[in-house]
Amino acid sequence: MLIFIGLLFILIGIAIVISAIFAILKVRRQLAGSAKATGKVVDFGKIQGKSGYLYCPQVVFQTPNGQTFKFQSEVGSQPPAFNVGQQVEVVYQTANPNQAEIDSMMSLWFQPGCMLLMGLLFLVLGFVLSGFGILIQIKSQQ
Repeated sequence: MLIFIGLLFILIGIAIVISAIFAILKVRRQLAGSAKATGKVVDFGKIQGKSGYLYCPQVVFQTPNGQTFKFQSEVGSQPPAFNVGQQVEVVYQTANPNQAEIDSMMSLWFQPGCMLLMGLLFLVLGFVLSGFGILIQIKSQQ
């Protein structure tokens, strides 16, 4: 039974690691076709989290041709990670500047990193459980 549970954890871990790899490749693709600009935090959007509200910064930035764009970051925090009026680096798609995000490790790499870590944790746990299951099975046959 322990071997079966271990194998199940290994399969789940493989699926999560594969998903994490796709998420990492997606961020890399987005960065490859992007440009950088300096933006300014102008407000915060509030989204309901598990233990209260998360504050997502709303940022205004300008492209080199003078167009102004505003976006809300997909990553929020409690308390807010930025102050209104604070300048931040922005990464935006050159073909579609509405597709923008704050250029930070948290905003770009938090989700893929967590997925990779969780997948690796499932893999290790799966191998440990399977190993114990095999040891128990060997001892019971002696």
